[in-house]
Amino acid sequence: MLEMQDANLSGTSGQGLHLEALSSRSSTTAISSGTLGAGVYEVGVDIQPGTYAITDLLGDGYLSTKDGNVNLDLGTDYGDTSTATITLKTGEI
Repeated sequence: MLEMQDANLSGTSGQGLHLEALSSRSSTTAISSGTLGAGVYEVGVDIQPGTYAITDLLGDGYLSTKDGNVNLDLGTDYGDTSTATITLKTGEI
């Protein structure tokens, strides 16, 4: 599962993260590209496994997997990133 937290306190709509598939694997219901809002996602159920280019759309947030494979501070503050490449495996939360 992949968790995206929205740290923007201004109430601005349009928060989220854009995923763009850099590799593809078949799945019947999971997305391979698109925009995700704050939430908890499971790889293989909600998102197809694979390598993704991610882009923070607006504001600050945090992107992580429960197993620690991905840990990113998103945004424009010092030490934050607004783009990255991540690899997600089936079963990650």
